[in-house]
Amino acid sequence: MNKFVFIIIALLIYFLGGWIVKDIVFSSVDWSGDTTLYDMFFYETLIYSIIAGVIVIGCLIKADKENGAPLYLIIGMAFVIHGQYIPICLGLVVLYNLVNLICMIWAICLLPD
Repeated sequence: MNKFVFIIIALLIYFLGGWIVKDIVFSSVDWSGDTTLYDMFFYETLIYSIIAGVIVIGCLIKADKENGAPLYLIIGMAFVIHGQYIPICLGLVVLYNLVNLICMIWAICLLPD
């Protein structure tokens, strides 16, 4: 039950915190006529990767486990870097969020009872 509560809290932080931070970043960036959808996608994926990365690394530090954190960071940054070159579609957005959510739930499951 304790891990279930942590998963719910992590999901709330991921979605609500990401939404708030994304709104703040989008309002402070100077958008011009040359701004593309890829630029907006870059900022969005960067924000959600940072939030998920902080949650995963925090859980791994709390669980005293070091395996997996470098792998997650490589996967997250690959999405951010290659997101500008992959055609944006609904499948890419779903896959990106699915990878983040799976990594967060996996890290929470490593926490001691």
